[in-house]
Amino acid sequence: MFTVAPWSYIALKVIGGLYLCWMGAKLLWKSRFKSQQQSIKGELALSSWSAYRLGLATNIANPKTALFVAGIFAATLQTSAPIGEGVMAVVVMAAISMVWYSLVAVAVIQTRASHLYQSMSHWIDRVSGVVFLLFGADLVLGEAI
Repeated sequence: MFTVAPWSYIALKVIGGLYLCWMGAKLLWKSRFKSQQQSIKGELALSSWSAYRLGLATNIANPKTALFVAGIFAATLQTSAPIGEGVMAVVVMAAISMVWYSLVAVAVIQTRASHLYQSMSHWIDRVSGVVFLLFGADLVLGEAI
């Protein structure tokens, strides 16, 4: 598509850059009003199974995750790759995701880690916001020059 319509590549970069800028600005704005008294625990009284199902449904329904993985596959898998290679790549990505999110879940339920995250979350949002703004501006301004 990009070879047939090169303008679409530029449009995609600019739109993606503007989206990153918007996300960065939103993170910076939210971090100004984030209460230090916010509590991760106690916001929702869920059983472990309910919390797992909610997290799984949220990740499955997240279109950004699907687009990210599809982008990785499109960039790395050859078009002539056997179907087994594609299936194996999906299985490996699913296994990596399950292990990662399980480790994150176990870490976050620890009281010490929860308190550390609460005390640092506004700084995490600020740093992330600045990084998003810089990457977005680079994409947009790189095409404007």
